[in-house]
Amino acid sequence: MAETLPYPELETKETLNVWVLDAGGRGHALGYKLAQAERIGNIVFSPGNGGTEDIGENCAVDFDDSQEIGEFCGEYDIDLAVVGMDRLLANGVVGVIRSHGVAAFGPTQQQARIESDRSYAKDIMKYAGIPTAKYEVFDEYTAAQEHCDSRQLPYVVKANGLADGKGVTICRERGDVSRVLREMMLLDRFGASGDRVIVEEFLVGQEISEHDICSQGIYKTFISAQDHKQLGDGDTGPMTGGMGTIAPVPWFDASQISEAARSSVEPLLDATSFEGLLFTGHMVTTDGPKVVEYNARFGDPETQVFMQRMKSDLLEHLVAAVNGHLYTERIDWHEGYSVCVVAASEGYPDPVMPGQKITGLDSTNEDVTIFHAGTTKQGDEYYSTAGRVLGVTGSGPSIDIARDRAYAVIERLRFDEKKPIFRTDIGKRPSPF
Repeated sequence: MAETLPYPELETKETLNVWVLDAGGRGHALGYKLAQAERIGNIVFSPGNGGTEDIGENCAVDFDDSQEIGEFCGEYDIDLAVVGMDRLLANGVVGVIRSHGVAAFGPTQQQARIESDRSYAKDIMKYAGIPTAKYEVFDEYTAAQEHCDSRQLPYVVKANGLADGKGVTICRERGDVSRVLREMMLLDRFGASGDRVIVEEFLVGQEISEHDICSQGIYKTFISAQDHKQLGDGDTGPMTGGMGTIAPVPWFDASQISEAARSSVEPLLDATSFEGLLFTGHMVTTDGPKVVEYNARFGDPETQVFMQRMKSDLLEHLVAAVNGHLYTERIDWHEGYSVCVVAASEGYPDPVMPGQKITGLDSTNEDVTIFHAGTTKQGDEYYSTAGRVLGVTGSGPSIDIARDRAYAVIERLRFDEKKPIFRTDIGKRPSPF
């Protein structure tokens, strides 16, 4: 059997060296979980952050240089690369790594279009009969503006390409429409990602995050999670990369997430050859779950709560996926709940000033894990490098206890002796049922 596997050495080696390609909280959370694997060897991160430096080695790599990638894999004896960053996936880094004979978990460049090209994803949903919002696609500003002027508010305007989670605006006022279209299509706020926009029906409901490891038409579904994307309490303010998550969602049980997968993942895998981690955003409406978007990688900050709740050996699941025997693996989960609260720098989601000294990290305990996102380590001290700085993730037998544990720690954090920016209502949304 081993001779028929793409990477037979992954099945037989006593230890596996893993390369995590990520910079943020997702990468730290993946490293945190991989470090617990029975067969883990060395872990290296590119580029990594202050937290990942405490798990393995951070290494700078030019991802546009195939030769450098190959030399890096050889120098560090990499057995498996795990790609977390959407832009690297969109640029085809998985194919480059595999061209050097190294296993990589993640979709190919073509498969990653499910996230990097939103209109392509919507067309696949339409073709496969996947429940989603009604939509129109525009390449020209005037046509987009005229269409929006003729529509009843509210509706959603999305940049077609990658925008770090900030390319979606719910337009509730006519002024919002003109501003958003102008920023995206004329002022290049998101670069080429905003050259094309999607105008979608506004779906009423609560959003659920679904994650599935996919391989050769087989998929394994995670427990449910729920992100809190807007900056302010009560889901107010601008969209962000995510201000906090919970898992599992108390009112969305295993049978419901399985049913959502049957309506969204199965038809997608029938229509495409997607392999890797498929992250589906569902809006749970009165007509059932509808797909808001597909992402081609682990979510951030969803990964933080998932990795705290996962009981199984993550490394073995990834090995099974890249070697085509995912059907033999079962994902087991710890009982209880996790709540992640993001601590951000003042001014986020606009550009922020880096270099704030972080204190209070020693106030954590066994029930709370602090995942680093935008940090760097200098000596024994940590400093901020980006808007989302930390993901304080508490666990407990109930959502309330997990949340209270996370907030008890985040209240003691300081950035240059100031409290970080964070939402105070993560996990407090009522059940819609």
